[in-house]
Amino acid sequence: MRAANEQLIRRLFDEVWSQGRLEGLDEIYAENFQAHYRHPPVWNLGPAGVRQVVSAIRCAFPDYREDVKDLICEGDKVVARITIEGTHQGSLGRLSPTGRKVNADEIVIFRIEGGKVIEQWGVPDLLEFYQQLGAIPAGPF
Repeated sequence: MRAANEQLIRRLFDEVWSQGRLEGLDEIYAENFQAHYRHPPVWNLGPAGVRQVVSAIRCAFPDYREDVKDLICEGDKVVARITIEGTHQGSLGRLSPTGRKVNADEIVIFRIEGGKVIEQWGVPDLLEFYQQLGAIPAGPF
C-alpha cells in the first residue's frame, strides 16, 4: 500500500499539476474529494473541481510546476514537502500578470481511500508567494 500511495501522489504532482495533463483526474481523485485550506476553508471539488483549479492556475502560470522535495507515507496518509514554481503571465484573481517568477514552499497532507485521493490539507507559503509577485510588500519580518 505504501508504494502504491507514493506512486499515486507522485503522479498527481507530475502529470496533473506540473504538466497540466487532466485526462487521468478520475483515476487520481475520488468523486467526493475535499481540499482543506485556510482560504477558502474547504473545497468540495471532486475531479471536476480539481480540473477547474488546475486550469485556472495554469492560465495564470503556464510554466507552473510542483517539485516534490520529500514524501512521507504512513497508512492512508502521504505528507509532501513541495516547491511551487512558475511565471505569472495571466490574471490571478484580481492580480494582473506581472511577468515575475515565483518559487514558494508548501506542505501537503493527503488521505487516500480506495486507491484515490479523498482529502487534502495544504499549508502554502502565501506570504512568500504574493511578496514575489509584488502584491504584498516585503518587510523586515
